[in-house]
Amino acid sequence: GERTAGRLSAGLPDGTRLIGLNTGAGKRWTYKKWTEEGWIALGRLLMPKIRVALLGGPEEKDRNDRLARALPGALRPGEALSLDGFAGALSRCDLLVTGDTLALHLALALKRRVVALFGPTSAAEVELYGLGEKIVARIPCQCCYLPDCDVRPTCMDLITPELVHAAVLRQMKAAS
Repeated sequence: GERTAGRLSAGLPDGTRLIGLNTGAGKRWTYKKWTEEGWIALGRLLMPKIRVALLGGPEEKDRNDRLARALPGALRPGEALSLDGFAGALSRCDLLVTGDTLALHLALALKRRVVALFGPTSAAEVELYGLGEKIVARIPCQCCYLPDCDVRPTCMDLITPELVHAAVLRQMKAAS
């Protein structure tokens, strides 16, 4: 049936700029997820000037609970959205920060700007269609595709909040 814009936006407010932080990355690659400390630091860099929404699926509920406690004021449409609801939440975002995930591909299909974080998977295999920027961990074992890893710091540990924040600012400027 026909969906209203309000339902498609998953309760995220209209009329204000919004950055989505897609905090998970599924179960297959443990180190495809960025660190909770990274998400918190990025949220704190962004939130004085712009609204952020914590996004993810059911696997991210506990993680997003912790992030929400550290980032009071972050919006949260919930982790139990249908695929349509999740796409609606993404459509409401002006920009999405995410790992190499379903959310990345949905955001691109919705023509949303993205900052995509890559660690154990290949950034070269993902086309952003001029809609964003890739941040690739600089590590000799980059793009290993291993489901788990004992290298420390991990590839995703090497992606700093400041690096991601600078990319977000560049992409928000490009969107203007």
